[in-house]
Amino acid sequence: MPIFERSDVFDVLSDVGRFQELLRDYYEEFFMPLRLVPSISRARLIDTYNFWLRDLRRVSHMELDDRDPDHYKRAGYLAYWLRRCAPITMLVEDSEDGRSAPPSSWKLERVKQYANELTAFDAGWRITSYFESRRSDATATLLLLGKRPIPLSDITLPDEFVQTVCQFMKEKNVSPHAMFLIYKALFLQVVKHH
Repeated sequence: MPIFERSDVFDVLSDVGRFQELLRDYYEEFFMPLRLVPSISRARLIDTYNFWLRDLRRVSHMELDDRDPDHYKRAGYLAYWLRRCAPITMLVEDSEDGRSAPPSSWKLERVKQYANELTAFDAGWRITSYFESRRSDATATLLLLGKRPIPLSDITLPDEFVQTVCQFMKEKNVSPHAMFLIYKALFLQVVKHH
């Protein structure tokens, strides 16, 4: 899903029309393998865009001496507002191709239950993963406690972790700072002191 995996993603997202188009494409592509069609609220996408940019401007001015926030903060704030504004209003099973809808399963039910949270977290994960994989000063690895670092291209976050994050995002009072810290922690690099 290369929609967010591009160096100009923040430039694209800074235009309200392109923001809406990119998110609509992302949602459709995300749910297509599950044969689910998302209903997306245009008004909620515009709210997401406005709140996200307002917060990034505030962070830039108040916390960063008018410098741009890094990809972690941008992704964390985006995930926060995508979850908070909840632009996915409904998921409908698509059986127009003559095949029956996919059988109901625990995982499919969780996707339906946490559609906004799952896609919000995934969007931020894709953005941070993309930028981390292109860092010139690092080997583009993810810290997995108790294991050696693994190339990002080989990483799939465990279902249990993603489900826990989705529950956390839906049922708790989650701040954009918490989302930023989750993404940052996923790429934590431990330095051994001698």
